[in-house]
Amino acid sequence: MPLTEAAVFRGRKNPGAEPFRELLAQVGSGVATEATPGAYWQGLRLMAVDGTMLEIADTPANEERFGRPKARTGHGPSGYPLARVVVLIESGTHVVIDAEIGGFRTSERDLAAELARGLRPGMLVLADRGLPGVHLWKQLAATGAALLWRVSRLWKLQPGEVLADGSWIATVHGGRGRSKQPVEDVPVRVVEYVLDDPGRDPDEHYRLATTLLDPTAAPARELAALYTERWEVETTLAEWKATQIGSGNVLTSKSPDLVEQEI
Repeated sequence: MPLTEAAVFRGRKNPGAEPFRELLAQVGSGVATEATPGAYWQGLRLMAVDGTMLEIADTPANEERFGRPKARTGHGPSGYPLARVVVLIESGTHVVIDAEIGGFRTSERDLAAELARGLRPGMLVLADRGLPGVHLWKQLAATGAALLWRVSRLWKLQPGEVLADGSWIATVHGGRGRSKQPVEDVPVRVVEYVLDDPGRDPDEHYRLATTLLDPTAAPARELAALYTERWEVETTLAEWKATQIGSGNVLTSKSPDLVEQEI
């Protein structure tokens, strides 16, 4: 068969997206060893979760499946349809371990919850304050992976036991959220600090929550320094957009299944 554009399209259309999902699941165990710089801390493999949006081809099928933002006036559509992608990466290598794809209006938290399937004991998962919620925290912590997340002021954290390194234990009250079942209260350890950045006024306040409750095994200063590794996932997404997709480019697939395959 001649290698024409039509032949390439037929070759992509026949398998759909599922074989690529299975391939990612098979190869997505990571490649880092404990000798890989920035890949491990205290024997825990460093992972990070984050999300991004991708512009996709403007077709009725893609718009129906993924949706698009409204115009700034609030009337009518604006721009291209958008796919939301949440990824789990290995921080030391920038290898994507797992990914979940949804529509423009799909919650990042809902997509991130699906990534629990790739977590296991021996991992330490970093996330920024735009992602964490109590339901998601509990779901991912149940995998046995350790968590170190920046959390917003929406987390009502009242200091309990103050530890020797200045961190403290708090109880996160689960409530119901969107779930019909109440979530049990969750104990977390809180590390607070201010980043003294000469280029930023005022200095930025950080509040981290972690499942690592022992200050001897995980000192607060080390956790604060470790959190900077979360930027590796943003670097990965930026590299992906700029080099593999091309800055400002739109994914060309015209059907939802092929969009997922392309991603």
